[in-house]
Amino acid sequence: MGDTGEKKAGMRGWLKVVFGLSLALNLLVLGAIGGAVLRHGGFEGRHHMSRGDMAGGPLTRALTKDERRAVAREMRRAFREAGHAGRASYRETMQGLLVELRAQPFDPAPVAARMEAMRGMIGQRMDVGQTVLLEYLTEMEPEARQAFAARLEEALARRYKSRK
Repeated sequence: MGDTGEKKAGMRGWLKVVFGLSLALNLLVLGAIGGAVLRHGGFEGRHHMSRGDMAGGPLTRALTKDERRAVAREMRRAFREAGHAGRASYRETMQGLLVELRAQPFDPAPVAARMEAMRGMIGQRMDVGQTVLLEYLTEMEPEARQAFAARLEEALARRYKSRK
C-alpha cells in the first residue's frame, strides 16, 4: 500500500524535553541517595534517615541512640507547640505542585512559589531542630558533652579522612 500522507502520531517536542528533565531529576535524586548510602555505610538498618538526623546532620548523629530519640521527641513537641505546618500542609503543597506541573501551558512561576513554600517548611523544621539540639547540649552533664564531642570528632575524622 502507498503512503496516505497522514502524519504519524508521536510525542511533541516540548513533551520530550519535560520527560527528559524529569528523568534527569529522578536520576540525580537516586544518585544522591545511593551515594549517601555507599559513603556512610547505610542507614544503620533504617529504611530512611530520621528527621532528627536531617535537622542536625553530624551533630545529631553523634548523639547516642537514646539521646537522638529524646531530641526527636522534643523536636516534635516544639514543632507542634510553635504551630508550624505539619505533614498535611507539606502534602497539600506537593499536591499543588503536581497540579502546576501538569498545567497547560506550563507556567514556572507557580512551581517556583510552591518550591519556595516547601523550602520554607523545611527551613522551619531545621530551625526548630537546631534550637532543640542546642538546648539539649546545654543541659548535658559536662562528661556527656565531652563524650558527644569525642563521637563527633571521630565521625568527622572518618568522613574527611578519604578527602585528604
